[in-house]
Amino acid sequence: FEVRGMRRALLSDASAAESATEQARELTAKLQVQSWDWVVPVSAAASLRESGDIAALQAACEALDVPLGSMLVLSASPRAISAARAAQAPSCYFWRNVPDAPKRIPADAVASSMNEVRHRVEDFTGVTFRDANTHISTRYGGC
Repeated sequence: FEVRGMRRALLSDASAAESATEQARELTAKLQVQSWDWVVPVSAAASLRESGDIAALQAACEALDVPLGSMLVLSASPRAISAARAAQAPSCYFWRNVPDAPKRIPADAVASSMNEVRHRVEDFTGVTFRDANTHISTRYGGC
């Protein structure tokens, strides 16, 4: 999966007992993607998800050297999405089919699958990952 010049930060859901860096390595290997440009520390990520503290978003933008308004926040956490909207950052709510998960929350976009995430990223960046036949082309083959 080629990131086409985009910088990516992982908003880890690792617990205090786990390592966000380890989770990033595992996701990189499983998804066969390039390494993350920055991994949000566990405590900051938890604070964003649990209380909507935008400090994690600000730190990610600072680490990536991008303005907050140019960072798409993709999260399954309604509080993280609310924080992104409060900070005027574009947001995409990742809806998971689990009990008590709200189907919709105020967000710029909603995705419920990785395919939909790809489309939302394409919409946000204006960069397509599809070739002329609308298939994704990667070094691992097409899909």
